[in-house]
Amino acid sequence: MAMFVIFDLKNLNIRTMWKPSTINLIKNIIGTSQNYYPELLGHIMAINVPMIFHGIYSIIKGWLYEKTRKKVILAGYDYMD
Repeated sequence: MAMFVIFDLKNLNIRTMWKPSTINLIKNIIGTSQNYYPELLGHIMAINVPMIFHGIYSIIKGWLYEKTRKKVILAGYDYMD
């Protein structure tokens, strides 16, 4: 069995993203998934990703193991309502 985690980033903005609480939440979710449950993590999909997030992801992916990075899918801002 594998988890398929979906993050809807539709209302994410730069102010929200750079809050320490948001960054810590993302680090904790990723860290818990890759460190304690790597076999259970199928894919992480971020939908409705704003353009600014692509730049931010270049920082976030540095926190990920290569095996985890390959499981991340970014879908564009107009992915779904």
